[in-house]
Amino acid sequence: MESDFALTAGILCILLSMPAFVSAFSGSRTMQLPVTLLILGGVLVTWATSFSGSTYRSDEVPQAVLRVLAYFFR
Repeated sequence: MESDFALTAGILCILLSMPAFVSAFSGSRTMQLPVTLLILGGVLVTWATSFSGSTYRSDEVPQAVLRVLAYFFR
């Protein structure tokens, strides 16, 4: 379950970095936060896939995200 949390947090960080990139680019600001979010998300996804004991297939990723969401909404 720890790897599911890391995978979900990593995906969320990567998704949040995209609008931050667009905002920083259009406002001519530095891209420190988007790059930090992208690196953090990449590290979390890599950690989750490396140390989960089994690799995540593409059809298992939505199930892992739903398990994490179900954990928080119970």
